[in-house]
Amino acid sequence: MRRKPNRYMYFLVTLWASVALLVAALAGPTFAEEDSEGRRKVVFWNLFTTGASHAVVTELVARFNSANPDYYVEQVDIPYAHIHSKILPAVAGGVAPDVAIFDRFLVASYAARDAFLPLDDLAARDGIRGEDFFRAPWEECFYDGRQYAIPYDTDVRILYYNKALFRQAGLDPDRPPRTWSEMREYSHRLTRRREDGRLEQVGAVPIWGNTGLYLYCWQKGGRFLSDDGRRVTLDDPRNVEALEWIRDFVREYGIDDLLTVQTGFGADDQNPFITGKIAMIVLDVGALNMIQKYGAGLDWGAAPCPHADDGIPATWSGGFSLIVPRNARQTDGAWQFCRHILAEESQRYMATSSNKLPALLAASEDPFFQSSPFWRLAIDQMRFSHYRPISPVGSALNTEMYTAVDQVVHGKLSPREALTVATLESQQVLDRFLAQKSQLRVDWTSVYLLLGAGLCLTLCARGYRSWLRLRKLTLHRREAFAGYLFALPAILGLAIFTLGPITATLVYSFTRYEIITPAVWEGFENYRRLFTADRYFLKALWNTFYFAALSV
Repeated sequence: MRRKPNRYMYFLVTLWASVALLVAALAGPTFAEEDSEGRRKVVFWNLFTTGASHAVVTELVARFNSANPDYYVEQVDIPYAHIHSKILPAVAGGVAPDVAIFDRFLVASYAARDAFLPLDDLAARDGIRGEDFFRAPWEECFYDGRQYAIPYDTDVRILYYNKALFRQAGLDPDRPPRTWSEMREYSHRLTRRREDGRLEQVGAVPIWGNTGLYLYCWQKGGRFLSDDGRRVTLDDPRNVEALEWIRDFVREYGIDDLLTVQTGFGADDQNPFITGKIAMIVLDVGALNMIQKYGAGLDWGAAPCPHADDGIPATWSGGFSLIVPRNARQTDGAWQFCRHILAEESQRYMATSSNKLPALLAASEDPFFQSSPFWRLAIDQMRFSHYRPISPVGSALNTEMYTAVDQVVHGKLSPREALTVATLESQQVLDRFLAQKSQLRVDWTSVYLLLGAGLCLTLCARGYRSWLRLRKLTLHRREAFAGYLFALPAILGLAIFTLGPITATLVYSFTRYEIITPAVWEGFENYRRLFTADRYFLKALWNTFYFAALSV
C-alpha cells in the first residue's frame, strides 16, 4: 500500500529552504580582501566611466598597483549621476568604498553630514600644503575649518570666440570684448537674422555656456552667504544688478527666438560654437576636447571673461576631488592612493592626457601648458577664479540661482522678486539644517517596540480568529491547519516586507531623516511645508491628476 506524503515534512523542507536562501542572500558573495602577494584591497569608486578621463584613471590605478607593496586598488566605475546618491546609503550601511572621486562642489554638503573622514591631520603629517596648489580647488576642499578632500583636478571659465565671424562683422579678431558693454556691442554686430526675422546667428547669450548667474554676480562683487554661513544673501543688490543685465541682454533678442535657435543644439558635434550659430560663449577649459575633435577647421581664439564695467575681473572654477568615507576599511591604503594621485608625475600625466588643468601648481609648469597660449591664459585666469559657496545647502543655493534666472528671462518675475524668493527658499533649507542639531532625536528603539507590539497584536488577533474557525471544523481540520502552516511564510513576508515598509514610511513622514544623520522629529511640519510652502507639489499633483484623468 502506497504511503501518503507527509504534509508537515513538505512544510519543514520548504521553510528550511527559504531560510537558507534568505541567509545566503543576506550574506552575499565573499571576495578576497588580499591578493596573491598578501596586499590588502582598497576599494576605489571612479565616476569617470568613458573617454580619456576613464583611461587616465585606469592607468593611474595600474601604476599604483604595480608600485605599492602593501595595497592594491580595486577600481569600481560608477557614473557621475549615481555616485552621489549611492555614497550616503553605502556609508550608512557600512559598505562604503575606501576612496572615491567626488564633485568638489558637493564635498561640504556631505562633510556637514559626517559622511567623510577629515584629512587635514594626514595632509599636515605628509607635508601636503595649500601653497602647492591653485587657491580655488584647495580652499573648496574645506568645510567648517577642516579639510575633507584633496583636489584631483580643476578647470576655469574663459571666453571662446570665432575669429572668422569677427572678421565678417568688421571686428578685430585679436581684440575680443573686455567688458559687459563691449560684449553687448560686439554681439549686436555679430548677430544675423533671416528674411522672416528669425535668428540665424547670435553674437552672445549670457545664459548659454558654462556660466550661471554666479559668474556675473562675482564680477559685480556680489555675495551669496554671510561670513558666518548662517544667512543667505542671494538678494544682494549687486546680484540683482547682475540679473538685470542678463534680463536686458536676453530681451534684445527675445527669449522665444533664442529658444528656437537652441532647439537645434545637440551633442558636442552640434554645439552652437562649433556650428557657428553663436560667435562668443563662455565655457570651461574642457571645451578644448570638443573643439579639437569636431572643430578642426574652426578659426577660434580665447580670452578672459568680459567683466562688469563698474566691476572686477572674475571667473570661476570647478572640478573633482578625492574623498575618504568616514567608515572606510583601509584608510591608510586610501591615503596612500591619494598621495599617489597628488604626486607631480601623476598630476602631469592626468592633466596632459585629458586636457585638464592640474590642481598642483608644479604640474602646470609642464611644457605642455607653458608652450600653449591657450593654457597660459587659463593658468593666468586662476588668479581671478572663484568657487561656489561652501555650505551644507550648496545644492539648494545652486538650484535656486538657476530657477531665478529662468523665471526672469521668461518674464515671470523681476530680478529683485526672483532673488527674493530664491533667498527665502534657500534660507528655509539652511535654517532646517541648522536647527536639526537642537531638535528631538527619534528613539528608534521605542519606535520599533511600538511597531513590533502592534504587529504582534495584529497577528495574534488574526491567529485567534483563525483558531476559532479551526475549532468549528470537524472533517477538514487537519487540512485547514496544514493550509495555515503553508501560508505562514507568505503571511509573514507580507507583514514584514510590505506592511512593515508602509508603516515605516508613515513614521518617517513625521521626521527629518537623511540616512546618515540621526533622525529628528518634525511632527506635521513636513505636511505643512508640502501643502503651503512647496512651490511645485500642488502643481505636480494637478499635472498627475490631469494626466491620469485625461490620458490614461
